[in-house]
Amino acid sequence: MNISAAYYSSIGNRGKNDDNISLLENRDNIIAIVADGLGGESDGGIASLTTIQTINARLSGSRSTAEHIEKAIANTNDEIIKLQDNGRRMKSTVAILCICKAKAIAATVGDTRIYQFRRNKVIYQSTDHSVSQMSVSVGEINIDEIRGHVDRNRLTRALGSKNTVEVDTTELVSIAGDAFLLCSDGFWEHVRESEMSEDLSLSNNADEWLSKMRKRVETRISPTGDNHSAIAIINIAKQEEDLEHEQ
Repeated sequence: MNISAAYYSSIGNRGKNDDNISLLENRDNIIAIVADGLGGESDGGIASLTTIQTINARLSGSRSTAEHIEKAIANTNDEIIKLQDNGRRMKSTVAILCICKAKAIAATVGDTRIYQFRRNKVIYQSTDHSVSQMSVSVGEINIDEIRGHVDRNRLTRALGSKNTVEVDTTELVSIAGDAFLLCSDGFWEHVRESEMSEDLSLSNNADEWLSKMRKRVETRISPTGDNHSAIAIINIAKQEEDLEHEQ
């Protein structure tokens, strides 16, 4: 597939990095994953690594559908529960983006986010599974106030929380010039959506775009700032291919 992609994962100002990321490309799919092991759990890094490994094992080499992705996430939840049975305390968020030609599937559990941009504007943003997002839903705060909310880190869904997991899955249309961003909360809490769009408009490729946003995070992070990780993807498929799909 014809894309520009960039990624990174940083320990931030913590003692260890509980984030894990993956970007795989085969003949049919681009599969991007960001997983964030919960910081309060002693084995969060193991949970996020288990998430990446389990999902890749179930999705790589196949043309993934929403059903395939949801089943892979359910299998991952089972694997983390098994590890908890051995006395380990662990949970993880996950965000998965699977791009296949003119279609994309976004799937999330927790507050690791997926964004889609078209003409430098956000046209899709995943919904956080958090107490602060619930406050947005009932009108107590606006969506931008999540970043500083007292309950921002309290999740309502995570892998390993329950024996079954509910996944938000959305099918998206991807055309030439569209850009996607997957990022952990340690990233998006320091970069506003308007800044993501601005940096995209000033970039020639995914590496430039991600570098600009990462610089914002690293200049704003606190002395105890969280791990931060992101994957940036720009669809540079031929315009005539997109026109065929739109007809």
